Amino acid sequence: MQGLILGFDGVLVDERPVQAEVLRQIFTDEGLAAAGERAVASLTEKGAGDLPSLIQASLEPETEAPLGLAARLAARWSAFYHMRIRREGPRAAAGAVDMVTRASDAGWMLGVLSPSPQSEIEGALEALGIRRHFKDLAGDAEVSADSYRQSWRALNSQPPLPSRLLHPHEVLAVDSSPLAMAAAAEAGLVAVGVAGRYSAEQLPGAERVIDDLQELFSRTSRR
Repeated sequence: MQGLILGFDGVLVDERPVQAEVLRQIFTDEGLAAAGERAVASLTEKGAGDLPSLIQASLEPETEAPLGLAARLAARWSAFYHMRIRREGPRAAAGAVDMVTRASDAGWMLGVLSPSPQSEIEGALEALGIRRHFKDLAGDAEVSADSYRQSWRALNSQPPLPSRLLHPHEVLAVDSSPLAMAAAAEAGLVAVGVAGRYSAEQLPGAERVIDDLQELFSRTSRR
């Protein structure tokens, strides 16, 4: 293997606990604790990529929700969440910094593909001191087979160029979601799942499932 396309939240960083805490608080402040729990459940399942839609769906059972409340809650969540991240810094996922450094030192071509905001990815990788190891950062991205193909092509086309072109089966796609695993496999990449948010059985598209990135270079895995 010579290429590595990583997910962001749940792979390189683990911000879901902070995201959920802030989401629950903004709903509680409005007296909508039940809707807040629905929102947190959706966040756990889908991530924060389309937060306004997630909040709107969580409010729909609330027949008396004021007009514009979803947009207001999304704006408050974004402000409070990014305030927390600026104050506390990003939380690296277990083994992430060491794995990225080892892979880069070994000559691997590294990229990121994630629905998380591009600015958030850039800022987190800079704060963790590993931005320089990545050739391609695809934030605000739809997680699809086409997106993975574009990221694979970016590893081949952006400087520094590999000594030879990488074939899809030489690129690992590492993520923690079933959608990403299915998309990577459809694109012809080697899909590696990170268990935690989903069990190994819930990542059927993965050729291999690991508990954290420290295991990426190990021959052992969980299925």
